[in-house]
Amino acid sequence: MFVRDGATWAQQAYLKASNVEKGDHFGQSVAIAADTVIVGALYEDSNATGVDGADYNNSAMASGAAYVFVREGTAWAQQAYLKASDTRASDYFGNSVAVSGDTVVVGARGEASNATGVEGNQYNISSPGAGAVYVFVREGTTWMQQAYLKASNTGEGDKFGWSVAVSGDTVVAGACDEDSSSTGVDGDQSDDSSSKAGAVPTSPAASRTPGISPEDQSHRIRTMIRPLRSCGKGWWFIGLWPRAQRMPPGRRHPPARQDEHGEVPPHGTGRGSGTSKW
Repeated sequence: MFVRDGATWAQQAYLKASNVEKGDHFGQSVAIAADTVIVGALYEDSNATGVDGADYNNSAMASGAAYVFVREGTAWAQQAYLKASDTRASDYFGNSVAVSGDTVVVGARGEASNATGVEGNQYNISSPGAGAVYVFVREGTTWMQQAYLKASNTGEGDKFGWSVAVSGDTVVAGACDEDSSSTGVDGDQSDDSSSKAGAVPTSPAASRTPGISPEDQSHRIRTMIRPLRSCGKGWWFIGLWPRAQRMPPGRRHPPARQDEHGEVPPHGTGRGSGTSKW
């Protein structure tokens, strides 16, 4: 951590994971908002799930993790250890991270559920590499997972969650290998004739209250916008959702670990800003 005093910069802190292991790639992605920092480690191997689970079990290779650090005065300390609710090998949870206020978003580009929308079935693992995005919120000093986000047109190998951003109640998630050939707005999401072409499903804003069901929220995901920027292996795919409630845990199978790293490393995310609702 570096801070500026006037025109002078100085290192304020040196951050490491609570479970340092060779090859975890702690620092692959980072994000900061005020006194909160999020660090992703996409090759972390614990099989823990949720928040502050046992971090010493290395039985889920490259499942990934994210770490929350907070500052009091000039002192930094780890506040939380985040894992997916459906931890599996080669999920790459933490390949992208974002933070805004008391909300953290973590991408897992290798997650394999074929679910769509918000709070779908994590147990069906028929779409390896489809990807997923996880939303965590903080109350006081306690973190909990609030939502499990999937694309409206989930597809194998789309890498949804390659990039994420958050601003207030809005989240954006990129899927750089999405395949639709549609153009403009409200195109056909089911058309997979353009490999890695990309798309942007969006939804109107919705209340943050529990009155909106996950099913209703999922049905709101329907607008398609053609992306404008390449992500190296394809195009950005961005999705917006109304906020959903915390979802139940699920499981998925581990696709073969390709990196160490045969895949192109994911892009990290920026500061607490972005565009998409869950």
